[in-house]
Amino acid sequence: MRLPHVCTIQKATAGSADAYGETAPASWSTDQASVACRFYYSSPGEAYPRDVSGITTADALMLLLPASATITKAKRVTTTQAGYSGTYAVDAIRVRTNGPGAIHHYEVALREVPA
Repeated sequence: MRLPHVCTIQKATAGSADAYGETAPASWSTDQASVACRFYYSSPGEAYPRDVSGITTADALMLLLPASATITKAKRVTTTQAGYSGTYAVDAIRVRTNGPGAIHHYEVALREVPA
């Protein structure tokens, strides 16, 4: 499986409470750096919104990760890869296997979020 792109998987650290009991926003730190991956859109070449029966839809940005990566919905992905540069939340994860218990790769649906 060819993984021509590189991304960073980040994890959140809960913010601490101040003197008034207000919790600071979570901070993000690198969990896994320089992860080989592949960014693609759910329909090839469909990076832009399109009209389907009067409903405008945009195809999801997807990410292919090797079995050695550790990904959960609580993590986020960042990249500076041309055409995909940004910070993304994990919306869904599909595990692809070679058989019972043998993970081959992960397919991850992404949603762009502020950095």
